[in-house]
Amino acid sequence: LYVMNLDGSGWRELLADLDRAILRPAWTADGQRIVFLYGDLGRTRLAEVDRAGRLRGLADDVGGEEWSRPYTSGSFSLAR
Repeated sequence: LYVMNLDGSGWRELLADLDRAILRPAWTADGQRIVFLYGDLGRTRLAEVDRAGRLRGLADDVGGEEWSRPYTSGSFSLAR
């Protein structure tokens, strides 16, 4: 997961140690964190990362409206 300035400069990787695909990234209303889903050992997890790259788990075994084996799925929404 990378962030950068609006003009494309100053890009940097936030989660170099997370070797999972990041799905549905969304900024929080205050613009300080990114919330996202990722698959881990057959489970869908919800997590957030702050601008300093600190990862915090929010929920495990997130479900969704889809059912497609063998892939995991999940959904979430953020309140403003």
